[in-house]
Amino acid sequence: MFELDPVSTLVAATLVRLLGRKLVQSVSLLKKYTIPEPVAGGLLVAVGLLVRTSSVGWGV
Repeated sequence: MFELDPVSTLVAATLVRLLGRKLVQSVSLLKKYTIPEPVAGGLLVAVGLLVRTSSVGWGV
């Protein structure tokens, strides 16, 4: 099991939001349909964690 303290959680959330901002800026479809940055970043992280959990068995 993997746990984060409050400061680490804030840093992780900030990184996910920045990742979402970069993703929305670079993918025109996300910009066209005005997908929010936190949603885009969170979805990307969720898919990445799903792939990692199903392939390696490492969970969060």
